[in-house]
Amino acid sequence: MLRSYLTIAIRHFRRNTLTSLINIGGLMLGLTTGILICLFVVFAFGFDKFHKDYKAIHLVEMNETFAGTEYTGNRTPAPLGPVLRSEIPGLKNVVRVREEGQTLTRYDDKSLYQHGIYAEPDFFTVMTFPAVEGDPAATLREGSGVVLTQNAARRLFGTDAALGKIVLLNNAHPLKVGAVVRDIPLNSTIQFDVVMPFSLFGPDKADWHNRTVQTWLQLQPGADLETVNRQMTAALLSNTDLKQASLFAYPITRLNLYDNFKDGKPYWGKAYLVLTMAFIAFLTLMIACINFMNLSTAMAERRAREVGVRKVLGASRTVIIGQFLGEAVLLAMAALVLSIGLAYLALPWFAAFAEVPLYGQLGDPWVWVLLVLIGLFTGLVAGSYPALFLSRFHPVKVLQRRRGGLLRKSLVTTQFVISIFLVTSTIVLVRQVHYVENRPLGYEASNLIDVVADGDLPGRFELFKHQVEDIPGVVGVTASTSNLVGVGGAQTGLTWPGKNPDQDFVVSTLWAQYDWTKTTGLTLAEGRDFSPDFGADSSACLINETAVAKMGLREPVPGTTIGGKKVIGVLRDYVFNFSGKSVQPLIVYFSKGNLGHFLIRLTNDGQWKTHLRQIEAVTRTLNPGYPFTFRFVNEEYQQQFSKNFGVEQLADLFTVAAILISCLGLFGLATFLVGQRSKELSIRKVLGASPAGLWLSLSAEMLKPVVLGFVIAAPLAAIALSAALKVSDYHIHLSWWMFAASGAGAVGIALATVSYQGFRAARANPVDALRAE
Repeated sequence: MLRSYLTIAIRHFRRNTLTSLINIGGLMLGLTTGILICLFVVFAFGFDKFHKDYKAIHLVEMNETFAGTEYTGNRTPAPLGPVLRSEIPGLKNVVRVREEGQTLTRYDDKSLYQHGIYAEPDFFTVMTFPAVEGDPAATLREGSGVVLTQNAARRLFGTDAALGKIVLLNNAHPLKVGAVVRDIPLNSTIQFDVVMPFSLFGPDKADWHNRTVQTWLQLQPGADLETVNRQMTAALLSNTDLKQASLFAYPITRLNLYDNFKDGKPYWGKAYLVLTMAFIAFLTLMIACINFMNLSTAMAERRAREVGVRKVLGASRTVIIGQFLGEAVLLAMAALVLSIGLAYLALPWFAAFAEVPLYGQLGDPWVWVLLVLIGLFTGLVAGSYPALFLSRFHPVKVLQRRRGGLLRKSLVTTQFVISIFLVTSTIVLVRQVHYVENRPLGYEASNLIDVVADGDLPGRFELFKHQVEDIPGVVGVTASTSNLVGVGGAQTGLTWPGKNPDQDFVVSTLWAQYDWTKTTGLTLAEGRDFSPDFGADSSACLINETAVAKMGLREPVPGTTIGGKKVIGVLRDYVFNFSGKSVQPLIVYFSKGNLGHFLIRLTNDGQWKTHLRQIEAVTRTLNPGYPFTFRFVNEEYQQQFSKNFGVEQLADLFTVAAILISCLGLFGLATFLVGQRSKELSIRKVLGASPAGLWLSLSAEMLKPVVLGFVIAAPLAAIALSAALKVSDYHIHLSWWMFAASGAGAVGIALATVSYQGFRAARANPVDALRAE
């Protein structure tokens, strides 16, 4: 019987080759989208689950309230770890980790920067980073060794053995390589190349006021999380003068997806992107399934006799439903096989946009189980209505004309509701990304170089400035703790005239040298820049317009004392940290030492490579033993948008796929409609109807569900996109043309799709259709 059903299905596919190809093509595009998104979602939700005891691993987060607003951060005081280890019984292990960032590693004459962290010995007990050579925990316990990843060892030693070799770190710590661990997976929250003993991290280990370390916990089996959180908060408050602060343990598996906090609670984060992509994939797949339903029900009359004969011969409705579902699943599985090949070809491009190694997910057996389930789900959903529709035909009425026009138009309308919704969303996304990217920065980012000042270079700034200013093409040199794009420092507790006792907020903080505003291109609303012509700048500061407004200061602001420092100038607001957010209050102090960024302004003379070589020569002379590291500030700013542009182009791709699938179905329906009405059209042509009139009649009939789809989709898109845009402080406003463009585009594409069949029918010879009459 199964063989008979398979034979019938193959014969049906052959007789209806065009319909079958359209169905397979639509399902293939939908499934390809689903496969790619499936790999992306599996990767995203698999973050940190390679750790053996990942369910017990938590990071200590800290909530602190200022002026009624609760802020969350994952940096805690260094002394907290030992206190938690000794006082809270529900903790199996407590590990402190200090992010070092770029760490200079030197071996013989080779020196390069690698990502370094300080960690306690139990770090490798709690986390699963398997060793290739040596014992990582013992290495950190000894305090005189260093742990490298395979890549870090390869970069330093090539193919030579790493164990036992002496590596000089930051030109200060000669450490012996005691262990090499496997390269860190990209779906790991913790990333590093070099792990140094926590004992080498000295300055803040006893300071409860300095929050510089991450505190990781491994809970005991059965430990109550609320009790642990309450005990940790009590330990913090008993050792500090904090009043409105609390600690809580946050699962490691939520750090990547739910990395954003609002009012002390997890607030979306990357999960928003992942779920949005999954939703788009689902909608695209549903459009493909609707195509299948639509074309299958449209072809129902051609199979009415088959159903009637089989029922007369004793076939039950259940058997017939099984046959048609089987045909749908067979088509879906054929499309799935083709989709896997297409997805494999598209994977390098897709992975580059997503910035994740998705090839590794293909080795996961659960991924293949999921793909098969997607194929079965697609086949069953796509074939469900046609199977129920065809199986209910009554043998006595099989010759009666059956009309499915309303159903087909409803399905086409649903397709275009989804497609127009996606098109409108894509238009808004593209506009939003470009709007944020082209936001006025408040300074001139081009031709501004940020040189990383490490080693002895910060202490030699005056000499550096003197020598670099002599280079032709250099028009300004200054230094600061920030590269303008990001400001990492912040403080609270500042005082100012008229401040209420309960008024306080976080103020971003940086330190800068003379000529800072002049070199960077920032402008002053009032007052002056730091200058050597004034001897009192060491006790002076600059603030931005947002700080002035939030503090409620009265003009003239210069001369006002804030936090014990006299304001000498008010900066016009400029964009820092993230350009999608509103500008935060900022205070800038004057400093001559420990400034890690040297900012150099070049003229736009086309000789920047020559100028860079000269600046590099000065830097290497003043700071031997350290590599010359620099970046253009505008490149640093553009890096924020690389992932946004990837998401934008992926959204474009999936929207195009959805429209293409919809148009495939529309083309198939137009073909069916023309065939069904061929005699009618021929008679009308004989009676004098013009080809243009016939084309217009057919096109108008096919475009009605498209226009209705726009009418339904436009308000839905307006509601959803208005809510989505409010997530960003700096965003565009919805305009009528965005909806009109998506509607006009959908109508235009649909019109082009049906026009081929319309013109073909209008130009056909009536004799061919009426010959048998």
